[in-house]
Amino acid sequence: MEPSRKHAIRKAARQAAMVRVLRACGTLDAPTLARRLGVARRTVYRDADALRAAGLPVVGTRGAGYGFDDAARVVAVPFDGAEMMALIAALRQRSTAIERAAWGALADRLAAAVCAAVTPPGQDGTVG
Repeated sequence: MEPSRKHAIRKAARQAAMVRVLRACGTLDAPTLARRLGVARRTVYRDADALRAAGLPVVGTRGAGYGFDDAARVVAVPFDGAEMMALIAALRQRSTAIERAAWGALADRLAAAVCAAVTPPGQDGTVG
């Protein structure tokens, strides 16, 4: 597997772990999140920004830490980040153009499910 793909899978798995930790623990400060995830504090900042950019309602409050918007509904995803990314990668590497198109659509839906691990207020949390 090429290095950039490995990096993307590790990053997605780490961000999914961050969602799970925040979902389970509520608001945590960056040093605590960094220790729990085994990363640098700066990585926590970047991942929180990336999750917000992806549409997840991650809020950061100076002095309190990171958590989800109180009005957000958090929905569980049945796979951890690494399992989901491995499944998506496997589906996208089918051999024929027809298989790639068909399985690629499923991979896109699974990727959307990862992003829907937290739903904005007013949405029911179902995917697809």
